[in-house]
Amino acid sequence: MLNAIDPDLLTDLCVEARGSERRRAHRNLHSSPDDPTQRLLIALQPGTYVAAHCHPQAGRWELLARLRGALDCLVFDDVGRVLQRLRLDADGCVGMEFAPGTWHSLVCLAEDSVILEVKPGPYVPAHAAEFAPWCPREGTEQAPACADWMLTARVGEICPFAPISDHP
Repeated sequence: MLNAIDPDLLTDLCVEARGSERRRAHRNLHSSPDDPTQRLLIALQPGTYVAAHCHPQAGRWELLARLRGALDCLVFDDVGRVLQRLRLDADGCVGMEFAPGTWHSLVCLAEDSVILEVKPGPYVPAHAAEFAPWCPREGTEQAPACADWMLTARVGEICPFAPISDHP
């Protein structure tokens, strides 16, 4: 079966994300959660919140490639300090691969941004991701403030929701 990734598909996905409360939408390219390689398109709109998370299991890397728009990838240490901020846009880097156990998040900077995500399967919801203990979960009262902080967080800054006792 051919999975064409064409402008119409990306536009349809962006329209879906615009109408979503979460401000994002995805489309699986793989045929089943059991597929050994998970491949999906994710459309994001500004204002979406992606809580910092990692994939701690051995061999659970994650590759992101920007297809449209602009995003920042944030990489954190174990206490919530920003280690790296990488812009994915038409003028710079087009993708990033996260090693297993790397705390990371995304910040959407432009309307109708789309990424291709590739990672090992199978998809098991209970083991899909571990959320950072120092970062508010999506849907919580503190999530909007954390999303605002992530928009401008600089390398070396610590997530303001991390417990002070954890900072070295």
